[in-house]
Amino acid sequence: LVENCYVHDVYDAALTHQYGYFGGDGPEVLMRNVRYAKNVIERCNYSIEYFLSGIADPATNKSRMENIVIDLNLMRDAATGFCEQRPDHKQGAHIKSWRFNGGKSRNRASGFAITRNIFLRSRDMMLEISSGIMNDDGTDSMPEMTDNVFVGVKGQRFGVLNQGKAVELKYDESIVGRLGSRYSGNVFSR
Repeated sequence: LVENCYVHDVYDAALTHQYGYFGGDGPEVLMRNVRYAKNVIERCNYSIEYFLSGIADPATNKSRMENIVIDLNLMRDAATGFCEQRPDHKQGAHIKSWRFNGGKSRNRASGFAITRNIFLRSRDMMLEISSGIMNDDGTDSMPEMTDNVFVGVKGQRFGVLNQGKAVELKYDESIVGRLGSRYSGNVFSR
């Protein structure tokens, strides 16, 4: 639980849960009951970064995330300030899950919710959330996103928000239609 914190001016990630294994079939990793709530995060390269990635075969490696909640946070000006000197320009985001393995990540997850947050501006993109693998029961591994508010700049990169091979989105009038009904409970403003 990370709650009621003020995190600002971080070179990398303000808040994170992550595990990366890139040497074949690694250990089975379980990330469970992670909650980021009621925080204010400003001028960090990634407001929240998460990944559970590697090159392991999803049929044999059952690593997963369960009951992850990102709720009631105010995230402002990602990828600005101290982190602008980073060598990996254009990667900053409020929520970053990375795209490994040819554009696909291994972020297998269930019970994952991103709700009631305010995302205000980002130098690079708002979000990069994707998963290249499904859960064992056939459901996708994407978080449910409801009642979030996004305030961005028209024409800027919105980022990625999809199951399967990552597809880049722009922050414009068509974004609601392109994200589909699953994400229609969110507000996009500029």
